[in-house]
Amino acid sequence: IVYNFTLAAFASIAIVYMSQPNTDDGLIYIFTYLLIFQLLIINVVLGVFNLLPIPQFDGAHFLVHLSLKYNINSVAEFFDRYERYGIIVVLIILMTPLKNYLLLLPVQTILNLLIS
Repeated sequence: IVYNFTLAAFASIAIVYMSQPNTDDGLIYIFTYLLIFQLLIINVVLGVFNLLPIPQFDGAHFLVHLSLKYNINSVAEFFDRYERYGIIVVLIILMTPLKNYLLLLPVQTILNLLIS
């Protein structure tokens, strides 16, 4: 997660300092600008997606670690019991309107913060 957001931060710095390409710019400049912009988007999406508290993702591992640290064993047991259903939860999120609230809204917010 740290790598995704670090790469996204570097890409956003490059995007902010590069002027938006126009028709007079060279093909290499336009390609570089679009490549950096796509890297920014991909890293933010991966970072937000990985932070979701779904079993097998880092968000769930973080919650399990916190729950064990503060002796809330029921959370750790819940994630341990339902770990095999993580991919089903991911598919449900991606195939329903939940993706708008769990993925698209946080990604848009982070991108707006990084680019502005």
